[in-house]
Amino acid sequence: MKKLARILLVVSLLVCIVDLFTLTNQNYSIEPLWQKMGEFIGIGSLILFVLCAIYLFTSWLISLSKKRRELKNSKLESQPKMDTKPKKIKEKKNWQPVNIILGLIIIGGVLYFSHAAHPFIVIIRLVPAVILILTRRNNIFTAIALGVFGLTIFILPSFDAFLFFVAAVYMFCSVLLRMFKVKWHLVIGLAVAVVFGLIGFNALVLEKMQTFVSESNLVIVRELDGRSSIALSASGNEENIATEFNPRKPIYPIERGLQKSVDYACRIVNETGEVAIPLDKWPVFKLKGNKDFVQSGVFNDTDPLALRTGDYTIQLVRLTKQQGIITAESDFSVIPYDEQALSEFVAYITESSHPGEKYYDSYTLDNTGGNDNFNISVWVQTPKGKPAIFGTMKFFKTNYDGVIEKTPWDREQGFKTSSNGEPVSTINFSGRIPPGIYHYQFSVEDDILADLKLIIQ
Repeated sequence: MKKLARILLVVSLLVCIVDLFTLTNQNYSIEPLWQKMGEFIGIGSLILFVLCAIYLFTSWLISLSKKRRELKNSKLESQPKMDTKPKKIKEKKNWQPVNIILGLIIIGGVLYFSHAAHPFIVIIRLVPAVILILTRRNNIFTAIALGVFGLTIFILPSFDAFLFFVAAVYMFCSVLLRMFKVKWHLVIGLAVAVVFGLIGFNALVLEKMQTFVSESNLVIVRELDGRSSIALSASGNEENIATEFNPRKPIYPIERGLQKSVDYACRIVNETGEVAIPLDKWPVFKLKGNKDFVQSGVFNDTDPLALRTGDYTIQLVRLTKQQGIITAESDFSVIPYDEQALSEFVAYITESSHPGEKYYDSYTLDNTGGNDNFNISVWVQTPKGKPAIFGTMKFFKTNYDGVIEKTPWDREQGFKTSSNGEPVSTINFSGRIPPGIYHYQFSVEDDILADLKLIIQ
């Protein structure tokens, strides 16, 4: 067994290293499917390496302890026997099938529900599952470790965080029952955890997770009740209520006069009555506690919820099983930026080896020698005292003939300038990258404000 563990230790380490260098090699692009498979191979190799290392280290400690006991016994045998009292034999700790099964379920849950997370986050969330599998005798320290990871459910509600919480309850109950000499402490602890899971799932997960309704499954009716109201704010509070907003500028709805513990959502229609943002994209919310209003999210700042210039109406919708009842409405407009403000927008490139230099059109970098020490930064800026500009930055590559080439670094993200006149960093770039022309294109709707070029030779 030790020989097999040593072989797996070396093989898993080599696979992990090769996988890491392959995924981080920027000289060629990797298809998303192979990228995902490579990430899972790397994670699996790393887990296997950790398990083998723990097993070999534990075996070494056991072997070392055994040698010390044998040496001590040999010394005692060479001395006159003074005590004939039988020695207490230490109970052998066996693997716990319940812990192994729970650990594997948690690993499956983490890999399934964390598919969009960074691989490093996935590895971190696998740690308590591995600890649970390796725990032969339930103890309070493992319960605390599982509980700490389970508490993340209050920050980022997810099903795998809920599994950590259930496993912590099982571990704590089994330890407590073992202290009172209960024979079936594992089974009873697991039963308590399952009951806790069935009771607490709704309170800890379903109530905290954002849920959505399908507009196609509801009959939308308009029954303005005069009691409910909805207003729009530029900052998330009632001090900045407005009816006009620029493109990509975040808009925060504030609702009043809601019925307690009743589900609501919002939808937005344009001036012709067509749905611009349906109920499907709006998380359900309700009035709770002693509050008299709800701030139900934000829209217009990201692609799925961004609106083009025009006139709109936001509708507050009370949800029932069969109907969506429009109880309040508010008109607003998305208006273009002032032409003067757009003309004063600037974007530029800086490079770490040329401090203080700003490149407003293009910057050429000779990377033929594989120089990895450069650091490219891209900045946006508007004059002090002028309104901030919200827009979209596209990062893409073309060859020297202007033909667009797909790369793993392609992205589209929002940007925002500062009203105090300070430059704002939007993206950094460094490392060994293939030759070509890399574009940083800044736009507001269809207006391209700047198209910076990083030329790699």
